[in-house]
Parts: sequence; structure tokens; C-alpha cells
Amino acid sequence: MAHSDYEAIRNLKASYFRYLDTRRWQDLRGLLTDDFVGDYGASDEEQFSSPEAFIEGLKRNLKDATTVHHGHMPEIAVQDADHATAIWAMEDIVQTPEYELHGYGHYVDEYRRVDGKWRISHTRLTRLKLDLKPR
Repeated sequence: MAHSDYEAIRNLKASYFRYLDTRRWQDLRGLLTDDFVGDYGASDEEQFSSPEAFIEGLKRNLKDATTVHHGHMPEIAVQDADHATAIWAMEDIVQTPEYELHGYGHYVDEYRRVDGKWRISHTRLTRLKLDLKPR
């Protein structure tokens, strides 16, 4: 993989976290392929079969929340000129009026180059630790 591809994928994921935390929904949508699939947990509310469903789910689930997401130590691998994968160590904090969540785990992402730009086509979040307390 060219160094520029590695940097583009790193910047893509950094933008993903920033847009999520700052509620820039349209910009976040622009980082996803049209056939994006997201697996964020075991419940139906954490499964998304389209980018539109994902954005609507975020709007609904994070309506009254403050969030902080960090991604670290990417393990990026390229399959060919237009397909790549990465595993990201992650930490997130979600505060709502009802609870505070502090999680640790990994994102496992698939990327595809669309019109010359890397986009996220699939993501799966696995958690190693989750601290949840009422507020």
C-alpha cells in the first residue's frame, strides 16, 4: 500500500470519529459507501444495513448524549488497489441524562475506494470492557 493510502485511511477514520462526536451527520454519511453495513452490538438497534439507517439510528440513540470516541493503533492491510481492512483499538464515552458508558474494544473495518476516495463499507465494533453506570 502506498503511504498516501495509509494516511488517507487514517484520516478517514479520524474524520468518522470527529463527525460522530460533533453531530455532523451529512459529513459522516459522506464517509460511507452506499452499501455500508454496521454491526455495533448484539441488539437489533445496533445493526444497520444501510448508511441512512445508521445515521438515523445515531440521531435517535444519541439525541441527548455527549460522546467522545478515540481510535488508536491502526492495523491497516490492503487487499488490492481499491480494498483495504483495518483493526482499530478504541475507547468511547457516552453520557446521557440516564447513564454514562465508558467502553474499550476494537473496530474491524472494511474500506473501498469509490471515485478515487477511500470510504468505509463495513464496520464491526467488539467490546473488551464496558463500564455502565446510572446518572
